[in-house]
Amino acid sequence: MIERKKTGKKGVIYDGYFKVALIRIWEVLDYPCGQRLESSLRETDIVDRLRRLKEMECSDEVAIKLKKVCAKTIDEKLRHQKEVIHQLQKKGQPRSASLLLKKIPIKIHGELDNQ
Repeated sequence: MIERKKTGKKGVIYDGYFKVALIRIWEVLDYPCGQRLESSLRETDIVDRLRRLKEMECSDEVAIKLKKVCAKTIDEKLRHQKEVIHQLQKKGQPRSASLLLKKIPIKIHGELDNQ
């Protein structure tokens, strides 16, 4: 019988530098979903353009990783950032109407008596 050696943990492929660059591109492209962001990264030269215009600073290694990343990984890496943005958007919204306000009859424009 052949014994298989146990391998250690998988090396970290996507580090903090990658995540910062990914978040920056996500913001510049107006927060697309993972699939759209993946296609934008692969089909366009957005990474090179942003680096050339000094909108984003990253190493060549990170730029190569950005061009090869899959949609699932993008969604994983952006999960926390999406939650933060969702909480900030939720914070500014008005609260639901109180019970007292629900009991007060309010007529809207279409229901007004035209006499």
